[in-house]
Amino acid sequence: MENIKNNEKARSASVGTFLACVLGSIIIGVAAQWIGRMFGGYGDLVVSKVTPSPLANIILWPVSYFLMGWALYLTMSTRTVELQSLKTASIVIWLGQFVFSIIFPYILFYGNAYTFAFVWAAITVAMITAYVVMNLWFSVPSSIVMLPYWVFMLFTTYSTLIIALYN
Repeated sequence: MENIKNNEKARSASVGTFLACVLGSIIIGVAAQWIGRMFGGYGDLVVSKVTPSPLANIILWPVSYFLMGWALYLTMSTRTVELQSLKTASIVIWLGQFVFSIIFPYILFYGNAYTFAFVWAAITVAMITAYVVMNLWFSVPSSIVMLPYWVFMLFTTYSTLIIALYN
């Protein structure tokens, strides 16, 4: 009977952690993106022909933040004693790339610092890459979940390079 109660507590804590990771990253991330776009978005900027429309970005960014939250949950819920320091470093890198992705639209749209925004996006991609590679050691699912976001940020970095070159 005691084991059933412990399993129920663990399951509810797991669901709570999942919801906190996913909803927290979506709410914070989408709010930051929305506020960043209030500064004018792409406006009159010269962008590449393959730059997603504002409507596509409305879909892509929340999906990306969902994937980020899910990957964080998978990392946090992995039980590993031997690689605890690697897991901790992975969580710190996740937090770094999350903060970088939140600040990115402010640099691009409000700061009009296009070259700096490109470098910022490239650093974000490097952090995502480090996160994916580190998690291959102890949480392959979190690495897999993060890959679509990594591809999206590669594309965003390319789009930002075009903006930096032509504006």
